[in-house]
Parts: sequence; structure tokens; C-alpha cells
Amino acid sequence: MEINYKISREELINFHISHFKETKIYKKAMTKQFILVTLIIILTTILFQKLYLFALLILLCGVLSLSRKKRLSFLLRKKLNKVFLSEKYTDYFKSTKIALTENGLHVETNLSEKDYKWQTIKIISLIDNYIFIITASNDDFLIPSNSFKDTNDKNKFLNSLTKNTNLTISYKYPIDTKYK
Repeated sequence: MEINYKISREELINFHISHFKETKIYKKAMTKQFILVTLIIILTTILFQKLYLFALLILLCGVLSLSRKKRLSFLLRKKLNKVFLSEKYTDYFKSTKIALTENGLHVETNLSEKDYKWQTIKIISLIDNYIFIITASNDDFLIPSNSFKDTNDKNKFLNSLTKNTNLTISYKYPIDTKYK
């Protein structure tokens, strides 16, 4: 079975940003921010002992907390843009052909060809309208559902992947996804 698809940089970035809050990195950052804000509030209250400063600080922390999602989205978009412009991803946004073979996945673009054995596939996720595959070498593939002729082809592809890899399909974004 063969699939041909092409994904844009913007589409890939939007996918990752929309699911970023499900990752370990995001949760760790939110915990650190909460601890830092709490310490600042406590120290300010102890040092200044002024009610209006305390109220102003609480208001400032509230505004920062409400705007953190936009701040993080902006910073993440900037980082992902930089990452996806790197040499590692040069052929990621070209037309890609994935073929299922006896031994694994055969991935072909105009710039390269690579084979992935079944054992090297770590994660198969079905999220939104995408199939997200991550390999042991941290290569990932985001395959749009519209690249299949119909739902039957998509199901055949997924069944073949799960049968050969002995993995189950996850319906969540991988929590430890990292881009360097």
C-alpha cells in the first residue's frame, strides 16, 4: 500500500501548537510559573506589607496568567519555525510517498529515501484528521487523513501498522514530543 501526501510548514506548526498543552514540557513550565508567582507574592507581602501593592501584584499575576497561552503559542511558533527551517527538515515539506513493505515503512521524497523497520516505530497516534507516527530515531510523520482515497484505505493502513508493529493506536498527542 502506498500513500502520497504533502504537508505545509504552517499546517505542521499549527498541529503542534494546538496540542502543546498536553506535553510534559508545558505542564512542567506551568508548575514552575505557579511556584515562582506564589513565591513572589509571598515575598512581596512580607517585605512591603502594603495592601495596595499586594492587590496590584495579584492583578498583575492574573493578567500574566490569562495571557500565558498566547505568549507560549507565540514563543512556540517562533521556535518551531526555526526548527522546521533547519537542515534536518529540508525534505519534510516536499511531496512524500510512504509505502508499507514486508520489513517496515519505505519513505521517499525527491531528496531522500529511507526505510524504517517495524520495530523502530514507537508511536502511532490518530489525532484530529492526522496520523502521527514517531520512530525510535525521533523522525516523525504527520499524514493528513485526506491523503487516503477513502476511510477504508486509511483503516487498512492503520490495521497494517498496528498488526506489524504490535502497537495500539493512541488518540492523544504524545506527551514527550521534543524538537531540537
